[in-house]
Amino acid sequence: MNQGSDASNGAENLQAGLASVKYKSILPMGKQSGYVENEKVQFEIPPEIGYFDGKQSYLNIVVRNTTTSQASPYPVCFPPHIGAHALINRLQLQDTKGMELENIEQYNLYTGIMNSYCNDSDTYNTISKVEAVAAHNPLPHNRGINDPKVNYFVENPSSTNASNVIAAIGGKANTFCLPLNLGLFSAFGGEHMAYPNLDIGGSRLTIYLEQANRILNSLAHNAPNQVSGANIREANAVSTALPATNGSVANQFIFGTSAGFDLRKIPEGELLNDYCGIGYRPGMQLKNMDTDDLADITAVSVLGGGEVAVTCSSNLGTVDGGNSNIRVNSSALAYTIDKIELKVLETIPSPNTISQIRKAMMRGINFQSTQLTKISTGAELINAIIDIPSSISRALSIWSVPVDTTRMNFENDENTLMYPQIDSQKVGNVNEISYQYQVRNILVPNRSVSITRTRSSVNQNDNPTFYNQQAMALRPIREAKCIAEQRAAEDLTNPFFIPILLAPHGSSFSLIDTDPLLRIENTATGADITQKLYHIYINHTRLLKASDGGVDISI
Repeated sequence: MNQGSDASNGAENLQAGLASVKYKSILPMGKQSGYVENEKVQFEIPPEIGYFDGKQSYLNIVVRNTTTSQASPYPVCFPPHIGAHALINRLQLQDTKGMELENIEQYNLYTGIMNSYCNDSDTYNTISKVEAVAAHNPLPHNRGINDPKVNYFVENPSSTNASNVIAAIGGKANTFCLPLNLGLFSAFGGEHMAYPNLDIGGSRLTIYLEQANRILNSLAHNAPNQVSGANIREANAVSTALPATNGSVANQFIFGTSAGFDLRKIPEGELLNDYCGIGYRPGMQLKNMDTDDLADITAVSVLGGGEVAVTCSSNLGTVDGGNSNIRVNSSALAYTIDKIELKVLETIPSPNTISQIRKAMMRGINFQSTQLTKISTGAELINAIIDIPSSISRALSIWSVPVDTTRMNFENDENTLMYPQIDSQKVGNVNEISYQYQVRNILVPNRSVSITRTRSSVNQNDNPTFYNQQAMALRPIREAKCIAEQRAAEDLTNPFFIPILLAPHGSSFSLIDTDPLLRIENTATGADITQKLYHIYINHTRLLKASDGGVDISI
């Protein structure tokens, strides 16, 4: 009798050498739920689960946004290019004796770069439902409050609202399934192999959780007429005009169509009854940033001229002839993990295959991974030379990620740890850079490459060179599919890193007695040149050996 094709017992569908495959659930050591920022979650994978498919294993995690604005949930999302992977600050894999097999620090930054550059835009509708990875970058137009790819923590009202009244929202938890980006789990370089847990003697996976203010982004207003979104902490979307008080209705503020809030029309002029693009909701608390006055929102509605009217419980005060800088006031950004488990796809080999695996493990198996080194450079330093120490002996490629230390804990797309950019990303900052690596007295590229955010004749040849270097440096880990999201006059909208490929795929470059140098020249002077903490990821190949004598890892 045919037992069917279920993965747990469908032997007729198994690859050669496998007796059966099935998913196993592993619960964390210690508490099962209630994890918050800066805590760690540990899983013990017992040797009884001898072999499993790391590429098809994942974290099943239920997350709840616990940020509020008075009586209302405060709408947030994870950085769209990182998704729920942003929760993981560090991912460590050891054997049960504590021998470190793999350790990826600032895992969320590294994963965000891969997600941004190595996904096609048309895949985000799908993977956003699984991993919350929704876009190439975290800019406001990718964080619209009525975009289901990022609005997974609050309930939106009906898309058709004939009464023109915008209702309150409720909060909800959401489930994410996160593949683990570890070389031994076949995440890099197109590998796909069984994880030899039996030969290792059992494993321990430790997840270090990230602090909330770095990874919870405010959702943005997303009115159809807007050029771009605006964080709901901000009063305005497009123009510099501040919301005016309504003289005929007490404690009411009007956001006019000049600020991009004409919710009745889309750019083609067709009527639209979807009012969910406005981020303000009854129950939220507003703050006048000029006077520090606070008031609760009692009603939000759309007026006949397309303006948005926000009515408050009291007068927030006025400055500048009746205009006020109004923002949503919230509690500290926070999240809670209600459930987390590790799902591994156990693959049970045939006896003959187990014998072959044992022999292969004694010889050693290769896998690709990365190691993080951090190097700081001073502020106002026009020329900088970064000496990249060869703490490991061989490398495939290097990603040098400049992180502005003054903005590591900023919110949204201004957080340079989750969304690294050159200085000129900051409003009013004009500093841009040129770079060149030096390896064994050879300059790579063969001339200094100038990088700028805006397209001009000055950089029309340099940015394509830079993109080509990025694509090559990504190749040992994953294939690049999108170097830049094309918007307006800006080129550098993906997370920024300075690349170098040291060796072609399948080989590695010796770093013994050869510390690569990165030469940076800034175009500005003074305060526009900020202090940086360069996060330097050295991608490389490792060799894992296991025998009765124990486990050994080498580069």
